[in-house]
Amino acid sequence: MAQKADDMDETGLEGSLTEAELKVFRTQDTAALAVYDEINSDLRDRVRDYLVDGKDATCLLELPAAYQKEGRKEFFPSPFDRSESTARKMHTLSGLFEIGPTHPAYYRRLGEFGGLIPHVQNFMFHGIDGFPRWLNQLLVFKWSCAPVTDYVTDNPVFPLRRYLRDVEDSQTINTLVKFVLKNIEKLQRHFLRYLCPASDWAEILDNHCEVVVEALDNDSADFRESLLRWLLLQGYDFHQVLHRIADLAVDTKKNVRQVALIILRESPVESVGLLTQKLDLGKAAERVNVIEAMAFINSADSIGPLKSALSKETGQRVRGVIEKALIQLEATSAPSDGKTETDINRELSPIELPLGELPLPDGFEEALWQQLEAAFEQEKQNYHKRLAEFSQANRSSYLRRPNRPARPDRVEYAKVIEFISKGNVVVPEFSWNIWKTVYGIPNWSKWAELEKLHLLHVIRFMMAFGLVEGEGAETLGIRRHDWLEAHRRAQAEPYGLRELDAAFATLPGLASGAIAETYLNLNHGWSSQFDWEPEAIWPLFAEHSKLLCDAFSGATKKSRWDFWQADRRRSAIKVAGMFPSMPREIEEAVWSVALGEGKSDRPLARKALLGSPSALPRALAAVKDGRQAVRIAGAEFLGELGDDSAIDPLKKALKAEKLEMVKGALLQAIEQLGGDVDEFLGRRKQLLDAKK
Repeated sequence: MAQKADDMDETGLEGSLTEAELKVFRTQDTAALAVYDEINSDLRDRVRDYLVDGKDATCLLELPAAYQKEGRKEFFPSPFDRSESTARKMHTLSGLFEIGPTHPAYYRRLGEFGGLIPHVQNFMFHGIDGFPRWLNQLLVFKWSCAPVTDYVTDNPVFPLRRYLRDVEDSQTINTLVKFVLKNIEKLQRHFLRYLCPASDWAEILDNHCEVVVEALDNDSADFRESLLRWLLLQGYDFHQVLHRIADLAVDTKKNVRQVALIILRESPVESVGLLTQKLDLGKAAERVNVIEAMAFINSADSIGPLKSALSKETGQRVRGVIEKALIQLEATSAPSDGKTETDINRELSPIELPLGELPLPDGFEEALWQQLEAAFEQEKQNYHKRLAEFSQANRSSYLRRPNRPARPDRVEYAKVIEFISKGNVVVPEFSWNIWKTVYGIPNWSKWAELEKLHLLHVIRFMMAFGLVEGEGAETLGIRRHDWLEAHRRAQAEPYGLRELDAAFATLPGLASGAIAETYLNLNHGWSSQFDWEPEAIWPLFAEHSKLLCDAFSGATKKSRWDFWQADRRRSAIKVAGMFPSMPREIEEAVWSVALGEGKSDRPLARKALLGSPSALPRALAAVKDGRQAVRIAGAEFLGELGDDSAIDPLKKALKAEKLEMVKGALLQAIEQLGGDVDEFLGRRKQLLDAKK
C-alpha cells in the first residue's frame, strides 16, 4: 500500500460533517455554481451534489452539452479574457476553492469538474510521469479562476496544501515538488507564475529535503541562484541543507555565493562552524571565498578560527584577506565609543498613530466629490472628441474606439470616504475607471485645507484611488507624488520617511520597510523621490540597517534580474553619509565599497568615511591586500586622507610592489601627501629632468 503523504492537511477528512457545516458547504458551492445561470437549475444542483457528496457522476457528462446548447462555444471563457463580466464569473467560481470543512475527495472531484473546461486541458502540465490527472486539472482550474494580479506577483497568494489533501501517496507530491523546482526559472509561464508563490511551500518542502538538495546540485549557476532566491521568498527553513549552502558559498560563481551568504547569515553559529572546516582546505581562491563569507556573516565567533588560519597561512594574498577580515570583525565586536544601531533606535522617539476612526476635516468630503464630478465632465468632453475622431471615414488606422467614462457613483464614493476615515481592512473596489478621473483633479493644495488632513488620511486616500501599488515590504509605485509632497509642505512640522513608512504599514497588504525599499530603488539619475533633508531620511534606515547593508553588498532575495542593484548601492552610500554618527554595522558596509574591487562607487564611499577614526589603519591594511584593485583603492584613499604618517608605509609597499598600475597609484599617493618620489623614478627620470 502506498505511503500516505505527510503533506496532507487532514482537516475535513474525518468522514462526516455536522449539519451546520454541511449546510454551509452546500450553500457555498451553490453560490459558486451560479455562474452557470444559462443551464437548468436541476443540473446545477446535481453538479453541486456530486462535488459535495460524490453522488451521480453522470452529471459531468451532461454539463458541457447543456452549456453548448445555450449557444456558448466554450464551457467557460479563457483566463486571458479580462472583460468585467468574465472577471465577475471567475471571482464567483473561485468560491469553489474557498470552502471550509469538506467531505473526503472533494478536491479530487473538483479537479474532475475542472477537466471539462477546454482551456484547462490546453494549459495542463505535460511530461510529468505518474502525476494524477485530476490534480493537474485542479491546479490549472484554480489558476484560471484567480484574479490576474494573483499570478503576476512574487508574493504568496494561496495555500497549496489544502488542495493536496486527497493525494494518496507521498510520491505524487514529490513529483510535483520536483517539477516546480526543475522549472523555477520558467516563471514567465503563466501557470508556474501563479503556482510558485503559494503561501505554504516552506512546509511542503520540509518533507522533501532530498528533492531540494538534488535541485541544488544542478550544474547551472543561474538555476541555482533562481532556486535559492525563490526558497528565500518562500521562507524555507534551510537548516536541513545548510551544509550544502556552505558549499555554494565557497565553490561556485559569485552570483550564487551572494545568495548563499544571505542564507548563512541567518544562522551565524552553525554557518561559522561549517565554514571553519573549510579554512584549511582547497585552493587559495576557495580559502579567500571562505574568509570573505565569514566576514560577511560578521560574527565574533569567526575571530578565533581566522587568527589560527593566519598563523598557518603562507600565501600573501590569502593573508591579506584574513587581516582585512579580522580588522572588520574586531571593529564590530569590540566595545566602542561609536553608536550601534541599537543605541540609535533607543534614542528615536516612538511613532504614535491614532487608532480607530479618524474624522475627515469639515468640508473635505464634499470638496473632493465636486472635484471628481468636474474631472468626470472634462473626461466626458474628451471622450466625445476622441469618439468623433474615431467615427471619421478617413481616420488613422491606429485609432481605437475610446471607452465611455462612467460617472462616479455616490454609494461607492461613500465607501471610499469610510475607508479614508476608518481605515477598514478591505480597500473598496470600483466598477468605474477612477484613475483617469483622479488624474484630472488639480493638486489638492488648490482646493483642500491640507494642514488639517492627517498623514493616515493621505495614504488611505492614495490607496483607495489607486495612487499607490505594492505588496509587503516591496518597492511601492506611487502616482501623483506631488500630492504627498504638497501635504508635507503644509505641515507645521514636516514628517520624515520613518513616519511615512509607519503610516503606509497600516494599509492592507503593506508592511514596515516599504518606504525604505522605495527610497533605495527609486532615487537615481533618472528619478528622485522623497528628496528631503537628511534628518528626515536617516532615522528610517537606523531601523532598517540590514536593508541598507544588503544594498552595499548587492545581497538581495529578489530575482537575479535586479536592475536596481547599482542604484540601490549609490543611494545607500548617500544615506550612510547622512547619519550624524554612523553606526558601526553600516560603517563596515561602507568600507566594503570604499576598499572593494568595484571602481564606480569608491569615491562616494570614501567621501562618506573621511571622518572615520579607523580610516588610516583600514587604508594601510588595504595596500597590503592580495588583490590589485584593493591595493589601488587603499593608496587612493590614503592620498585623500592627507595624513603624512602614511608616507613611510606607502614607500615600503611601493618597494615590494610588482605591478606597474599599483605602483602608479602608490606613487601618486606619496606625492599627494608631500613625500619625495624621486628615489623611485629611476635614471630615466633624472635624464629627462637634466634635458629641461
